Amino acid sequence: MGSNATLSRPRTGRPLNGAIFATFSLCILASLADGFDIQAAGIAATKYKAEFHFSTEQLSAVFVANSCGLLVGALVGGWLADRIGRRWVMIGSMLLFGVCSLVTALLSSGSLFAELRFCTGIGLGAAVANIIALVAEAGESRSRATRVTVLTASNPLGGAIAAGLVSIDPDMNWRTIFEIGGWWPIAIAGAMLLWLPESAGFMQQREGRAKGDPNVAAMPAFAALFGEGRALASVMLWIGFFFCVLAIHLIVSWLPSLLVGQNYTIRQAATAACLFPLGGGIGTALLGILMGRLRRKAVMVFSFSGLAIFVGALALAPHNLPIMYSAAFLSGFFVIGSQFLLYGLSPTYYPLRARGTGVGTAVAMGRLGSIAGPMMAGLLLGAGRPPAQVLMSILPGVVFALIAALVLTSVPTVED
Repeated sequence: MGSNATLSRPRTGRPLNGAIFATFSLCILASLADGFDIQAAGIAATKYKAEFHFSTEQLSAVFVANSCGLLVGALVGGWLADRIGRRWVMIGSMLLFGVCSLVTALLSSGSLFAELRFCTGIGLGAAVANIIALVAEAGESRSRATRVTVLTASNPLGGAIAAGLVSIDPDMNWRTIFEIGGWWPIAIAGAMLLWLPESAGFMQQREGRAKGDPNVAAMPAFAALFGEGRALASVMLWIGFFFCVLAIHLIVSWLPSLLVGQNYTIRQAATAACLFPLGGGIGTALLGILMGRLRRKAVMVFSFSGLAIFVGALALAPHNLPIMYSAAFLSGFFVIGSQFLLYGLSPTYYPLRARGTGVGTAVAMGRLGSIAGPMMAGLLLGAGRPPAQVLMSILPGVVFALIAALVLTSVPTVED
C-alpha cells in the first residue's frame, strides 16, 4: 500500500500525472460496470420474469428495490467518504455489488430476487457518489464540471454493452448477464486495492484534522447542504436529478418490455435498448465538451429541450423499425446526457470537506426518481395504459428539470 500513499500526495509532476491517470482509468472502468448492471436488470427482465413467473407488480417491485438500494448507498457512501476517504468506500462498494450480482445469478427461485437487487443497489449508489468525488478532485478546479461530465459518459456505454450482448445473442441466459456483471466489479475492486490513490485533497484535509485545524473537519450534513448559501444549489440539484433519473430508469427498466408489447421481437427490443445508452454515452461526451466551451445556460436549454422532443418522439413513433431505432438513440442522447450534465455540475457547488455529502445527497435524490419512474410505469401498465402514454407521462417532469437546470447556471460555484 506504500505506493498508494506516494501517489496520493505527489511531490513532482510525474507522480501527479500517474495518480490522475490511475484515478481516471479505474473510475472509467467502475462507471462502465455500474452502467452495465443498471441496464442488465432491465434487459434481462423478460427472461427472469418468465422463469420465476413474476407478475407486472412483482417485476416493478424488483426495480424499486434496486432503486431503494441506490438511494441508501448514495446517502451513506457520500457521507462516509467525507470521513474515512473515497478510496476505501469505492473498494467496498464495488465488492458489494459484484458479490450480490453473482449470488443473484445462483438463485433457484424468485423469493430473494428483490432483496439482492436492494443490496446490489447499495453498492452501486455508493460507487457513483465516490466516482464523481474522486474525478472532481483529480485535476484543476476550473475544468471540474467538464471533466466529470465527459468521464461519466462511460456509464451509459456500460449499459450499451449489456444490451449489445443480448442483441447479439437473444437466447443468452439471464444468469450469464448477472455473472458478467458480478465478476467485473470484483476484478475492478482488486485493481483499486493495488493502484487507486486516495484523493490528494482528502489527504490534505485529513492531515489538517490530525493537526487540529477546525476549518478542515467534515461538515455536519445540514451545514454541508445548506450552509454558506448552498441551499438554492442543493434544492435545484435535487429537482433536476429527480426528474432526469425518473425518465432514465422508466425507459431503461421498461423499454424492452414496452417494445415487445408493441409486437417488436426480443432482438429488436434489445437493439433499441442498446441504442438508448449508446446515444447517452455519445450525448454525455459531446454535451460535456460543449459545457466547457459555450455558456452553461445555452447548453442546458439545448439539452433539456432535446430531452422533451425525443422522449415524445419515442412515445409517438409509428411501428417502423428505423424510426424507432432513431428515436431510441436520440432520446438516450438527450435524456442521459442531461442527467450527466448535472453530475458534472454537482461537485462544483460544494467545498472539498462537504463534497461527498453534497454530491451523495444529490445522487440520492435522483435515486428517488429511479424509484418513482419504474413504479409509475408499473402502475400505468397495470391500469391498462398503452406504452405511448407511459412514455409521455415523463414530459411534465422534464419542464421542472429544465427550470432547475437554468436556475443552477446562475448560482456561483466553489473553487478549491
